[in-house]
Amino acid sequence: MTTHTLEPKTAKAFIIKKGQHLRITDIDGQQAADFVCFSEHDHGERFSQAKTRVRNLNIQISTGNGLISNRDNTMFTIVDDTVGVHDIMLSECHSYVYEHIFKVGPRNGCYENLSHVLAPYDISSDDLPDPFDIFTDTEVTDSGDIQINTAASGPGDYIELRAEMDCIIGVSACPDDVTPCNGGKCTRIGVEILN
Repeated sequence: MTTHTLEPKTAKAFIIKKGQHLRITDIDGQQAADFVCFSEHDHGERFSQAKTRVRNLNIQISTGNGLISNRDNTMFTIVDDTVGVHDIMLSECHSYVYEHIFKVGPRNGCYENLSHVLAPYDISSDDLPDPFDIFTDTEVTDSGDIQINTAASGPGDYIELRAEMDCIIGVSACPDDVTPCNGGKCTRIGVEILN
């Protein structure tokens, strides 16, 4: 087992081999984690929110559901989940949103953080897919608005994924302290790679 701690507002990238398990833990509670993945051997194959929604016929996925690639292959299967609330509708938070929508000035979001840690693997920021937003609590209101709520996870809650192919993954401890997403305070995310 390999254990890593992502400090608040940081990201890391890892190689996960087929059959390995990946556990992502909310260490302190109410903290979202953006997750993206690519085939280790062909970076053109990557996680797809849209195909994941269609294959699971849901905008919420949990234990037993698969994370599907843009080529309709299962990249990961969720094997354990203590929360059951995750988002597959939003993009990563990013500098444009902070500057032009939230009006808090340019700053790094999950997009910039993930782009930085995936660059050594020759993955361009232009190729970054919309993420699997772990622990992120969103809902669609009756009027069609997307509402972002505080992450539903408490201290020690986790999701465990089984790799169905060799993958490069990026995980970001979301730096959003503007919306209710992280309860107004960004904290740590744990990442464990289990053989």
